[in-house]
Amino acid sequence: MKYILNSQLFGGRGASYTPGTDESGDQESGGTDRDFAARMNVLMKRGKMSQDIVLDNFRKMFTEDSSRGRKEHLIAVDENGFTYALNHGQKGSVGYSRSEVAGKFVIHNHPNDSVFSRQDLRGLKEDKITGIVASGRSGDYIFRIGKKFDYAGFNKALSRSPVTNKVIVKKDEFPSESLARTNRESHSWLKRNAKKYGYTYEFRKKTV
Repeated sequence: MKYILNSQLFGGRGASYTPGTDESGDQESGGTDRDFAARMNVLMKRGKMSQDIVLDNFRKMFTEDSSRGRKEHLIAVDENGFTYALNHGQKGSVGYSRSEVAGKFVIHNHPNDSVFSRQDLRGLKEDKITGIVASGRSGDYIFRIGKKFDYAGFNKALSRSPVTNKVIVKKDEFPSESLARTNRESHSWLKRNAKKYGYTYEFRKKTV
């Protein structure tokens, strides 16, 4: 089922940025389908839920699934890990409305196993997101906003950073080498600037 609304798009390399709005618009949301959040909330662990538990459930259900993992999916959860939105997108993007993610921690997957794109990080202030995860086959990139997060400084620096929406291809590189190098440079920049701009950032390697 297709839903019609104005939306922001999360996406891996190649996605374009569209500011999020509320659900009163009439713009198609990039081929995004809405699902029942209860599908995630019933997957408690010993009767408990947390952001780490729901991230683990998300990995198993979407990131690591050979069929579902070919497209992007997104959930918006509160501080206790309970899901309020579950959206299914396309190969390179997944949409959401501002009302779905405001004040929430957003988890989505990248089928190409890449770190955050600039697209992923540009809507943090406007959409009032508390943090995001880019979940890939090798592990999860986790970005959390701190209490003194410098939105303006971070966005200005981001526009000059190696964190991009496209893989930067250099001469004599294979596509896989270009993606790997872009990931390394983006990861290094995000890790190096965490304290300066007031956020926490980590790569949590997949456990066997």
